[in-house]
Amino acid sequence: MNLIGLPPREDDRKAVDYRKCTFFKILYTENETGGKVSMARGVFVIVTLSIMATCCLVSVTQSQTAEQLLDNLKGMHLEVMVLMVAINECVSRKRMRRFMSYVERFRANPRYDLPGEEAILVQARSNAIRDITFLVIIFGANFPLMMLTKPVTEALGGGSWKQLPFPWTVLPDDEDTTFVAFLLLHTLGVFFSHCLGVVGMCFSTITTQITALFDVLLLSIERIEERAARKMKQLGLSYQESMLICLKESVAHHQELVQEVRSEKPHLESQFFSEIVNISMIMACEAFPLVRVSPTMRIV
Repeated sequence: MNLIGLPPREDDRKAVDYRKCTFFKILYTENETGGKVSMARGVFVIVTLSIMATCCLVSVTQSQTAEQLLDNLKGMHLEVMVLMVAINECVSRKRMRRFMSYVERFRANPRYDLPGEEAILVQARSNAIRDITFLVIIFGANFPLMMLTKPVTEALGGGSWKQLPFPWTVLPDDEDTTFVAFLLLHTLGVFFSHCLGVVGMCFSTITTQITALFDVLLLSIERIEERAARKMKQLGLSYQESMLICLKESVAHHQELVQEVRSEKPHLESQFFSEIVNISMIMACEAFPLVRVSPTMRIV
């Protein structure tokens, strides 16, 4: 197994399906054909993230300083975003199964046997694997940083190391048992959030493979005369008849691609919506201290 959990020598004709990667299998149980998600594990992930988002929301209402409020507000939007991703993956599993099955069939059976067709699909697979690997490295490195930055910083500054990634106000003071429980909850929730962060950003692997399919269609249109000449020799048809058949094949191929993209569209739209709305609010929270004189000022 490689870094992302795909077989290292998997056939280049296979589609890149992020549901086969380790970070997805941690969250859901998916069989080889896809589509069957373990609801028990999925519900556990969703409940954990819901608790994280709720505690962040409660802490927002009880924050004493603007800095604490902003940190909890960012945490709430982060947890809401990954929670939406988690729910979207459960709801859209049939769409993903259909789309990935279509890509698998397309790659296993070249449609036109044109020079360059295979190269387009292989390059798309390579780009998709590269994108997933990059996401795994980024989110994998960020997880320990997010968990350790505050405790280490406070400890080096002479303060208490008992710091959580999100400064919850629901945490009782001076109770070690409660702190350990909240720390475990944070660790689990932040870990799930990072795994779902990779899942949420994997829309790029879907769009990369969709683009490759349309590139093959464009290639077939660009070389339609070559295809027509081949049919003339194979079927003994006239040039006009061969060209008409090739045109009908390209139109049917285009309609097929559009139908598959439409079936996957709700999944991608939900993914984009959850990320655009919540990331914009997180960025607004990051920018807020720049326009405030003192982000540590107390809230009246």
